[in-house]
Amino acid sequence: EKLAFVGWYNGIGNMKPGEGYYIYVSASASFDQTCPDQMAKAAMFVEAQKPKHFMHNEGNPFMPMNFYVTQASVDGVALQIGDEVAVYDGDRMVGSAVIERDINSHQPLSIVAAMDDGSGNGFTEGNTVRFRVWKQTMNEEIEIALDGITFKESETGSASVSKGFEPRATAMVNINAVSTVSVVPQAFELQQNYPNPFNPSTTITYAVPQDAYVKVQIYDITGKLVTTLVDDQQTAGYHSVIWKGVDASGLRVATGIYFYKMTAGKFVEVRKMLFAK
Repeated sequence: EKLAFVGWYNGIGNMKPGEGYYIYVSASASFDQTCPDQMAKAAMFVEAQKPKHFMHNEGNPFMPMNFYVTQASVDGVALQIGDEVAVYDGDRMVGSAVIERDINSHQPLSIVAAMDDGSGNGFTEGNTVRFRVWKQTMNEEIEIALDGITFKESETGSASVSKGFEPRATAMVNINAVSTVSVVPQAFELQQNYPNPFNPSTTITYAVPQDAYVKVQIYDITGKLVTTLVDDQQTAGYHSVIWKGVDASGLRVATGIYFYKMTAGKFVEVRKMLFAK
C-alpha cells in the first residue's frame, strides 16, 4: 500500500498459497505475481508478533480497514516495544497489533480491523473508531479519549476529520493517551466469542470489575465438561482467552455446538458457540 512519508509499505507479508487477498486500484490495471526462487527466502517478510493481551483470532479478516499508527504515546512518553494497540467498535475489539520497533511516519504500526461478516463480531460501517493501548511493564489497559486521536490522510499525510469505520479503507493515526483513562469495567460480563462460528480457534473476552477468582470452562451439548481455560485469581479489567478447539487432554473435539461458562463469585454466565467444519 502506498502511504504518505513511507511510499510503498508491505503490511501483509509474503503471499501464501491458498490465501485470499484484496487488491484495490484507482484505475484499470493488470497484475502479475511471480513466485520467488530459493535464493529469495533470505529476504522474506518476518511474521508479526502475536498480541498477548489484545488477543484475536488468526485468519483473513472480512472487508478489512487498515490503520497505520505513526505515533503512539501515553502522557507524552512513547509506547515501548512489547506494548499493544487495539482498535475497538464500542466494546468490541476488531483488530490489534504488538509494537516491535519504534513507531514513526516512516515505519508505522500496522493494524488490520475486520468488518462484521454477519456473526456480530467485526466493526459496523460508519461507527466511531476507538483505540485502546496496553502497557506491558505495568499490565495496564488504557482507553484513548476521542480528543487523543488524530487522523491523517493516507496519501498526503495532512490532518483529516475523525473517521468512522469504512471497509477496504486506509487511515493513518496519531495516538496520544492520558494514563488516567484506565479501563475498568462497571460489572462482570462474558462477551460473545470471536469469531463465531469458528475453526480452528476462537477468542473469549470477559470483564472483571474488581479482583476476583475467575473460571472459564467449555462444555459440550450434553453438559459434559470439555476443558477449563481459566482457573485463577485475576485483576480488574478486560481479559481474553483463546480456545483452540481441543479438550483437556489436548485432543481435537468434534465440530458442533459448545457452551462456555464464566464463574466469578456469585456471577455466572453461559454463552453458546459453534465449532464449524
